[in-house]
Amino acid sequence: MENFYKNTTKFFVIVLATTVLVVFKGFLLAEFWDWFITPVFNLPSLSNTTAIGISMTVNLITFRKQKENEYDKKPEYWLSDTLEVIIILLVVWFFGWLLTLFM
Repeated sequence: MENFYKNTTKFFVIVLATTVLVVFKGFLLAEFWDWFITPVFNLPSLSNTTAIGISMTVNLITFRKQKENEYDKKPEYWLSDTLEVIIILLVVWFFGWLLTLFM
């Protein structure tokens, strides 16, 4: 029964982390599109929903399964890895915003 709870927790952590990352990446795509693509090419803005769909499509096309090791099996590492990716995306967002100040 304990194994069931570990697997269930693992599943929900993966689903939650994936959902957060997909939505956040879509939001960033919409922001970057509005900042850099729309003014240069006179294209319409992307809605967050469209940007999420594009982000998911790109992830689907470029997906590569990595080798699983002991490190990958522990849920506490997945959470820290997810937070690391979110922090990296926030830094990219910040530097993108800084670039808009020079446009």
